[in-house]
Amino acid sequence: MLRFFAGGDVKLGMAIATFTGWQIFLESLLYGLMMGLPLVLILAWKKVGWQGFKATFTRYGLIFGSRRYLAPADNEMAGLKVPYGPALALGAALAVILNKYQLFTLIS
Repeated sequence: MLRFFAGGDVKLGMAIATFTGWQIFLESLLYGLMMGLPLVLILAWKKVGWQGFKATFTRYGLIFGSRRYLAPADNEMAGLKVPYGPALALGAALAVILNKYQLFTLIS
């Protein structure tokens, strides 16, 4: 799968796909990623602050400019481990509810 998902997130995704089907799983993944972005930014902001954000985006600019890997420093948000399971579970619940009541669905 994607490298930013840990083993538990992948297992949770497989359980969601098993119980809901692959179409709703794709929707739940989309909703989970949309819900998880603010969560990740808030947790990263609390842990590293503005200087960590600035250092991370400066490093990414150097990586894209020079096309070589630079390891993240300790005070950067790139090295943080953020729990994504709650966002994936909320995304699954939202996808199931929206599909059950036909409020908004990507599946025809």
